[in-house]
Amino acid sequence: SGFTVVVYNRTPERAVSLLAAGASTADTPREAVNGAEIALVSLSDEAAVDALVLGPDGVASGLADNAVLIDASTVSPEHPVALARALSARGIHFVEGRVLGNPGHARSGVLRIMAGGSIEDVDAVWPLFEALGKQVHHVGPVGAAASLKLVFNLLLATQITGLAEALALAQRAGLDRSVTLRAISGSGYSSPVMSFRCGLMATRSYEPAAFRLALMAKDVQYALLKAASVGVTMPVIEASHAELASAVASGLGDKDLAAVLEVQEAAAGLTDQPNQPSQTLEVTA
Repeated sequence: SGFTVVVYNRTPERAVSLLAAGASTADTPREAVNGAEIALVSLSDEAAVDALVLGPDGVASGLADNAVLIDASTVSPEHPVALARALSARGIHFVEGRVLGNPGHARSGVLRIMAGGSIEDVDAVWPLFEALGKQVHHVGPVGAAASLKLVFNLLLATQITGLAEALALAQRAGLDRSVTLRAISGSGYSSPVMSFRCGLMATRSYEPAAFRLALMAKDVQYALLKAASVGVTMPVIEASHAELASAVASGLGDKDLAAVLEVQEAAAGLTDQPNQPSQTLEVTA
């Protein structure tokens, strides 16, 4: 897409495919962004963002004056406001670039991107967003994109925890597991993300994770904290979070979100269920 790309990853082996695609790598975040006009970070949580951006040899120490930092991490709405303030003191602009999509979408450049920041700063990085995604929306000032990303993730969390509960009930009621998943996946009640995870549940293919279960539990917790601060009660989301937290406590945190099914089936006494052939489902990402 015409961009020169230098990559830093805390786990170097994860950058190998990018090297093959023409990127170069660096040993530190500072080295990766040395003199760059735009930097993009995507990390697991707020502590990781702060350490990589503001810490010793961090991104902020290597960027050029008036450069733009884009954060694609899923964080609380308050975090980007504080980060933007810290970066502004160093002469660095800040834009949120929260994304919807799985690793396959990222590789294909078809993410959906929610941008947050000033019009001028978002416009400055718009060509990069267009290279990364098929839809780009400027949703408001800094903090707005983080809020909207959490809203989307709440919808995903409730869909998949609800799917896990429904499938456990279906099996206990005597329905065939494969038939049930096929019916749900192809119905008007489904969605692209639900159909995708029907396929993962059918074969218990939870690794590599398209969306790690532990990260979803973290995101829902961020949303619950925000809801409490603005006086919104969310009993359905609280119940969904409890299921996710139970799955993480059971050692499933690094597996895909679909693995929450394992907790539901175990609670229902549905252990040692055989895998089902993936060709019985019409699956879309």
